[in-house]
Amino acid sequence: MFCIKVSGKTILFTGDFREHGIVGQQGRLERVLKKYVPGPVDILITEGTMLSRAKEVEDSLVKSEQELGKEAGKLFQEHKYNFVLVSSTNLDSIMGFYHHTPKEMHFVCDLYQAQVLITAMADMEAKGRFPAYWPSREHPVVRVLGRPDSRWARLRQIGDTMERPLWFRSITDEELERDGFVLLARKNTHPEDYISPFEALRDKFFDRDGQIIYSMWKGYLEEEHADKDLLRFIGGRPYRSLHTSGHAYVETLAKVIGLADPKVIIPMHTQCPEAFTSIPAFAPYHDRVKVPRDGIRLSLDTL
Repeated sequence: MFCIKVSGKTILFTGDFREHGIVGQQGRLERVLKKYVPGPVDILITEGTMLSRAKEVEDSLVKSEQELGKEAGKLFQEHKYNFVLVSSTNLDSIMGFYHHTPKEMHFVCDLYQAQVLITAMADMEAKGRFPAYWPSREHPVVRVLGRPDSRWARLRQIGDTMERPLWFRSITDEELERDGFVLLARKNTHPEDYISPFEALRDKFFDRDGQIIYSMWKGYLEEEHADKDLLRFIGGRPYRSLHTSGHAYVETLAKVIGLADPKVIIPMHTQCPEAFTSIPAFAPYHDRVKVPRDGIRLSLDTL
């Protein structure tokens, strides 16, 4: 978020945000706003992505990352070979999958994902914050696809310096087959050039007690926003959907509006900005909403 002070006005710009992830636990949103945005603001510019996805929230199995992790643990117990389609930068969900991988299984990713993972985990541990990002005592070793090369040195360098060391080792098909796995899978954006290791493992293990867990926005599998590479990886196979939104729910938006007490509310990043004037949770503020139109300038002096 940005708190902008200009021309005697205070503007709070939320960007994309939420409070149901790991960082949003224990009232952190309220504390951040009270610390950095003292007093009422003149203009609140807030995202409203989920206003157009109310049905998606109602149909969702989970509403928080904590719930996602618990449900993932149950799903992993049902099948031996688990392929998880999740964004490599969706670290909250990845940590949930990591910590809920059954002890007897391997948690597996590729080198890029390992680099992202260890960078975030080391940073959180060094700050002594968010234990959900600390290495698991049941899985102190993350298995990485491919053979070790010079790029692995950075993984070892960071992992060895952590208070709770995290190690990275390669893994064989024999180990994968014997013990089972939770694999962070990635789509192949160049299928005409090569078969990715994720596809090779899918073809080898899916029909032998495997499952695909889809942890992204469901719109990527539907006609309007269809992602052909994700659809190709699934390939008509059955999959389980397990995802929680990366955006604030209506109740969180209402909380921010109540805390900021803005004179003017400008919705952005939403397909239905007018919903701010019709949703009951926003009823006390409907007369403060200004919906911008393309090409029309909004002046701080007139707002």
